[in-house]
Formats: sequence, structure tokens, C-alpha cells
Amino acid sequence: MFLVNVTTGMSDGMQLSFTVVVAAQLLTQSVAGTLYAGIGAALLGALAFGLARMLGEKEEINHHHPGLGIAEAEEELSLMHTIGIDPQLTADVKDKMAEEREQWLREIQEHGLGWETYDAGRARNSGLQTAGGFLCGGLLVSLCFAALCAIWPSAWPAYSVVWLLLFFTGWYKGRAMGKHPLRYALVQALSGMIVSLAVVAIMLLLLHRK
Repeated sequence: MFLVNVTTGMSDGMQLSFTVVVAAQLLTQSVAGTLYAGIGAALLGALAFGLARMLGEKEEINHHHPGLGIAEAEEELSLMHTIGIDPQLTADVKDKMAEEREQWLREIQEHGLGWETYDAGRARNSGLQTAGGFLCGGLLVSLCFAALCAIWPSAWPAYSVVWLLLFFTGWYKGRAMGKHPLRYALVQALSGMIVSLAVVAIMLLLLHRK
């Protein structure tokens, strides 16, 4: 899971920081301002995504685990009974929920995630790995974008380099997750292109109105 956590965090970090540096560059026309904005986004994003990953593991286990999710399931079924849902339908839903939880546990065991029980240390490490990947991705994009903007008068070469970085990151993300690498690479790169161009259009519109 180390590779998955780091790669996923890096992918998110690059996407978010890229959006911020594009807006900052258009707004400030300053290399320093662009770099500081990107670093700030990388730091804050790493904190937020790391905490979300750590707490998300606990929530996932508590919600889906066949043993730990019983109380939550009973509350949901009790609510269905209170509002007058047909008893037979409630029983069918109960069976379906139990089946889904058992399927979740089988998938967890097949992939070796170790989520049969909640481990605070494991969750903390996952959060740190995700945060570290996010920070590295954000800093990489911020430094590359700012450096290229300092070299060339136009920011378009910087956009092209970051789109290429997103493509390769998506490729490795797909491989780490056991998915189709090229598909993940194209989705990552196209997402970066669409978001960055949308930010450019919005910022130019706002600046033109001023």
C-alpha cells in the first residue's frame, strides 16, 4: 500500500497545486508569487489529504466490516421500520447489507490490506504516506512551473511540461493500482489540461472585467 498511497497522494498534489499556480501566475504575473502560492497549496493540501486518508480508513472499516458495522446497520433498519417500510423489504435489505459486508471483507483479504481490524499505527502511516506524496507532487509542479515561467516570457511551455508530468504520474498510478496504465495516464493528463484551461479562461475573464 505504500506505493499506492504515495502515488495517489502525488497525483492529487500535482492536480491541486497546478490549479493554484496557474491562477496565481495570471493574477500576480510574478514568479515568486506563483511559487509561494504553489508551496502553500502543497502544504495545506498535504495536511488535509493526509488526515482524510488516516481518518477515512477507520471510517471505512467501521462502516463496512461485518462485525463492526452491525450497530450502524441495525440503526438503518430500525429507521426503515419506524417510517413504515414493508417488513419483507426491510429483511431483504438486511440480507443485502450483510452480503455486501462479507464481500467487502473478502476483497480486503484478497488484496492484503489488513483491514480486518482497525490499526491506528497503520492508518497513521497511510496518512503520512499520502501526505508525503501530496507534498512532493505539489512541490514538483510548483517548482517546475515557476522555474519555466522565469525562463520563458510565456507560460505555455510550463503548462506543457506539467501536462506531461501528469501523464507519467497517471501511468505509474495505474500500474501501482493494478489498472490500465495508459487509461490512467490519459485521464490524469486530460483532467489537468481541462482544469488548467478552465482556470485560464475564468481568470482572463475576471481580469478583463477589471
